[in-house]
Amino acid sequence: MAKILVIDDDEVLRVYAAECLRADGHEVLTAEDGEQGVALAAAEQPDVVVTDVMMPGMFGFAVVQALRANPALAVTKVIVSSLKSYANDLRLAQNAGADRFLAKPYAPEALLNMVAELLGGQTLRVRFWGTRGSIATPGTETARYGGNTSCTEVRYGEHILVLDAGTGIRKLGNALLQEFAKRPIRAQSSWVTPTGTTSRDFRSSFPPTFPATSFSFTACAGRANRWRRCFAARWMPTISPCRWRTCWRT
Repeated sequence: MAKILVIDDDEVLRVYAAECLRADGHEVLTAEDGEQGVALAAAEQPDVVVTDVMMPGMFGFAVVQALRANPALAVTKVIVSSLKSYANDLRLAQNAGADRFLAKPYAPEALLNMVAELLGGQTLRVRFWGTRGSIATPGTETARYGGNTSCTEVRYGEHILVLDAGTGIRKLGNALLQEFAKRPIRAQSSWVTPTGTTSRDFRSSFPPTFPATSFSFTACAGRANRWRRCFAARWMPTISPCRWRTCWRT
């Protein structure tokens, strides 16, 4: 795997990022300020640098400029991460030479997917947001068995596939909103059991169901009429904020 340097003066966030990356198999180096980070990068020549912006001494944008000024780090990828994600902050990061901007706070998947993208790898990731059959029983006593009903997220590069839409869809939706922030989400969803309850729960419990988001749905062959009735009843313009366009294929 890759050698990654995390530069952040906040110990909690620095440890958080390092543990996420180590859990994914990467070798991780850490620095608590910009000057230390630039020196460590010059000595270790990491594959990726993840740097904070607001740090004492040397700001993150200055760190990026220093890294880009070193010919030995020409192929090193740089991610700027900050709580400030205004258009001006993104522009400053880009002008300094950063490859990507990651808004804080972020989910582990957001960091790992961005690193995988920069390294040129198309990594297949699977996460279960719910595994129960029909009755949701969330809680600490049932967490080991999967408290929410069926919902599985499959990632391959930038492609997102959601398998089924049980009650786990709410946790997935919150994670996607945190990861994508204000960026549009594009995903494909395949449902095993096309019922009125499923479509209602999806519309009411899945946070990213807004016009900037695009989802494609597929179901078992031969059930098009059932799906059409289901969505027509639950996704009427008067009760749904989403634009609905049908395209039935056999």
